[in-house]
Amino acid sequence: MPPRKPRLSPTERAHRAIARMSAGTAAGQIESAAPVRAFDVPKLPQTAGRGLLFHIPGSVATGIYEAYFPSYAGAIKSVRIGADGPPSGGSCVVDLLINGTSAYPSAAKPTITSGNSYSSLTVPDTKTWAANAELAIEVESANGVTGLIIEILFV
Repeated sequence: MPPRKPRLSPTERAHRAIARMSAGTAAGQIESAAPVRAFDVPKLPQTAGRGLLFHIPGSVATGIYEAYFPSYAGAIKSVRIGADGPPSGGSCVVDLLINGTSAYPSAAKPTITSGNSYSSLTVPDTKTWAANAELAIEVESANGVTGLIIEILFV
């Protein structure tokens, strides 16, 4: 019997999905605008719903990044972030904006702590968006993080 392949972490799976989509070898690429690429993933592994992946390549700076306007309504199950290069000297904090308003007015925002490469799952206070709503990523603090991936699971 051949040896089993090791299980990939959620961040590694997201990185591989983005690499395949970026190369144009997988369906589902929605938007390709510097500096962010957004991908609508029909079904992510080990989830009961769909997902949106936002990728900010290279060095990440604070600010609001390119928006995405899904043509469908959605209800967020969870959000998490991962990075190629972890932050140092502080955390990387990301907010999800729905029509310009934070989805996290009081809930803990997705955060990668110094020296780590991913956040835990977070659930925003505002969980739904209407068709054609504006979804944007705001990096509130970066602290040297590189290759940021934001994964939004929804139904």
